[in-house]
This record gives sequence, structure tokens and C-alpha cells, in this order.
Amino acid sequence: MRQAQDISSEQSGREVRLVRATRSVCQSCHREVPARVVVKQDKVLLEKMCPDHGDCTILLSNDPEYFCDLTDAYFTLVPENLPLKILEIALTSRCSFSCPICSSTSIRSAINDLTVEEVTKIVRENRSKEIMLWGLEATEHPDLEAIIKAMRKLGKNPYLFTNGFKLADYEYIEKLYKAGLSHVHMQFDGFEEKIYRALRGRELLESKLRAFDNLKRLGIATCLNVTLAKGINEHQIGPLLSYCVQNDFIKQIGFLPLIKVGDAEKYSPGMVPHLHESLSIIERETKGRIKVDSLRIFQKFMYVVYRFTKFRRCFWFTLYVLIKNKKSADYTTLDEIIDFKRLDTVVAEYINGCKKKHGVFNDFRLLAKLIPLFLRRKVLPLIIGFLAFIVTGNKIRHLRFGGDLLWLTCVDFCDPYKMDLDMAEKYCEEILAMKKGCDVVYGRTYDEALGICVSPRDNSST
Repeated sequence: MRQAQDISSEQSGREVRLVRATRSVCQSCHREVPARVVVKQDKVLLEKMCPDHGDCTILLSNDPEYFCDLTDAYFTLVPENLPLKILEIALTSRCSFSCPICSSTSIRSAINDLTVEEVTKIVRENRSKEIMLWGLEATEHPDLEAIIKAMRKLGKNPYLFTNGFKLADYEYIEKLYKAGLSHVHMQFDGFEEKIYRALRGRELLESKLRAFDNLKRLGIATCLNVTLAKGINEHQIGPLLSYCVQNDFIKQIGFLPLIKVGDAEKYSPGMVPHLHESLSIIERETKGRIKVDSLRIFQKFMYVVYRFTKFRRCFWFTLYVLIKNKKSADYTTLDEIIDFKRLDTVVAEYINGCKKKHGVFNDFRLLAKLIPLFLRRKVLPLIIGFLAFIVTGNKIRHLRFGGDLLWLTCVDFCDPYKMDLDMAEKYCEEILAMKKGCDVVYGRTYDEALGICVSPRDNSST
């Protein structure tokens, strides 16, 4: 499973490299189907076959070397079946928007509002998890203020995911702040109205900038969630990073490739970047400062960190760190202060040692080689903030310990086209909770929670 193998392709007569066998779902009927990840004609593909809807091939990456290197490192280093670390609560099916790219239109009528008491019970039963408050638009829930208060009484700091429209009202966001809100993930796709007309169906820039003013005024730690669509807003990556660097209240920026679910299925495949393509776009738009190869090396290092800290993390999650330079309104990349070539060599040696089961000796040898790389004056503040991020699990709240850090993430999602059930069951870090009828239900996806997917998760431990 962990080693790519050469196998023959009966249909094409060309050599195909098997990366791993897995299970997926048919994008039409959502039934479980056999699947495999292969390298073919310099592309990484997910091949699957539904007895009712036929064969389907999905492009996962156009860089087999990058994909296979990370796949080998991930399955070698990252432990399977660690406890789930994130619980996403869908508070309501209400939403003030009708975005052309909405992925949730098909399930709006199936989700009911959760009560304050129901949310409190869910949180009590999941004390070890980070709690994410979703909607469809969480701010449309009439009791959001009371929900936040109840969560804070239980010692939990909710992360609010929102389109930001209602946050333009200072009195409204001030009530949430006084109730205990300290973290916001806000959808923001760029600084041009034409972007919002294309992706959201209306002009929103003015209200979003007012929301930023309010978040900054209250000092609420903020992450920008950017839906990346080719031909629409790639050119905004530079301005977005510049804005993040100049504003202390923004602690993280996350790029989310457009996914073809719900209304977004009608969009051209050419608008939908896969994960590696999104990373290549970031490299291009930063004029090579944030390099794909540096992201690859840092991800392999992060797999080592996940191994040591038993930190559950999805394969499709890419993390990087930038250091803000306030005086120059610019940033420094990690590979400018750390020898990434040496880091890549050290991690590769550790991976080989793990395959040979060298055990504790391999761990100590790794630490001995990492210390000279990281014990430098410019790197120490980064390490302190980084450890706070990993060890506490509280993410952007603790970044004051790390100085002026900006966390950059790029996340892809297992939609019905590229769903990898084996990986999702063993490594997915998130579980969804929502109300269907009178019952609270759980699942890896909306469809699974609502019983549409034929391979539901065993929720007995949730």
C-alpha cells in the first residue's frame, strides 16, 4: 500500500504505477466503489468504477514526484486512527446568500436549527475536540450569542465560520465578542467586486471591509478563508498576503480550492484547481517566494511533528508559516531563515529509519540533527509560536507567543469525485454534527451524516 508499484494497463497498454488501492464513492449515486490511486502519463489519477454509472477518472495532481514523495512520507510517519480532534457543528440551514458556488444547496431542507441546549450537550460530550461553528451561515442562527456564552462556560473557545455579512454591524459583533467570541474564520475572496459577483452572486466588498474594521477594533483573531477559482481571483493572492502582513488581527490565511459540489458542479473543470495546482498558483503569484518545493519539504517535516505529538491531520492539509515584517510591510519565508535542503535530507533519513524500524535510536538521531537547524536567534520566536500551535491545539489564539507569524494553509476537500474512504476513515481530523428531524447526527460529510453515503462512520465514540 505504501510503496508505488508498476502494473500493466490492459486498456492502454501503457505502464501504470499503482500508488495505493482504496475505496471511493460514485459521484452520481454515492455508493461505495473500489478505487485506486495511480500514476499514468505523468499525472496522479483516482480511478473508480460504479456498476451502474461506469468508470470514472479524477485528476489528483499533475506532479507525481511531489504527490508520491508526500504520500510515502505521510503513510510512513502519521499514525492511523488517532482520536478525532475537530467537531464542526452545523447550527442552522439558514443563509443570507445564494452563492453560485454553494456546495450545500442539496441539503438545506434536511438540516434543522440546533437549540442552545442541544449544542451544549454536543459540546459536553466532545470536550477533547476543538469546536467549529458553521451554518450553513452560523450568524443566521437566532441564538448564536447564547450558544457562544454556553460554550465559554464549558471552557470552550468556539471558532466561528462566517461569510462576514452580519459582522459589518458593529453592535452585532460586539454582542458576540462580549459573549466570548475570540476567533473568526471569514470568507474573503479578494478586493474586487467582480470576484464577488462571479462567486457570490452579489457585490460584497464594502460590507466585508467594514467587518474587517470591526474585527480589528475588537481585536478578534481572524483567519481569511479564500475560495480559489482559476480565472477569477488567482491574481489576488499577492494583495491578500500584503493585507494580512499589515494587519495584526489577521493570524491566518487559508486557500480553499473551488470544489464541484452542489451548485458549483455546473462550473467548468478548468476553474477548479486540484491541490498541487493551487500551490503552484501561490508560487506563481508570489513570484517564486513561496515555493512548491519548500511547501513539500515543510509538509514532510510536519508529518514528523504529527508523529511525535500524535496530532491528527488530513493528508490534504498543507501548512506553511510566514514571518511578518511590519516595518517593510512584507514577510519572510521559512526557507530564508532555515536550511530547507538540509531539512529535507534529515527528514528523508528519518523516514528511511522508520521503515527499517530503528525505533528510539532513530528518534534521538533526528532530534540531534534538527537542533542545529532550529537553534538560531531568528528562528527561536518561530519555534515558540509553533510549539504553542501544535502542543496546545488552540491554534491562532496563542500566536502572540510566536511574534509576528502568519499561518498559511491550503486545504482540499474529499468531495464525491475525489473521496478516498480509506484515508477518510483512518486520518480525517473532522466530524460533522447537525440536526436531522429531531435527532443529532454525525458524519465525515453532510451526505454521510444524512445517510446518503452508503458507508457511514461508526459514531459510537463521538
